[in-house]
Amino acid sequence: QMARQNFYRPADRGFEREVAKRMAYWDKLRAKVEEDPGT
Repeated sequence: QMARQNFYRPADRGFEREVAKRMAYWDKLRAKVEEDPGT
C-alpha cells in the first residue's frame, strides 16, 4: 500500500489554523483505523 501524501499545508493564521486542526483530527482517525481495522 502506498503512503498517504499531503498536498496541502495550511498556514497558522486565520481560518487555515482551523483547517489544520481538522486535518490533524482526520489523520488521527485514519491512524486509529489502520491500527485496529475491526472498529
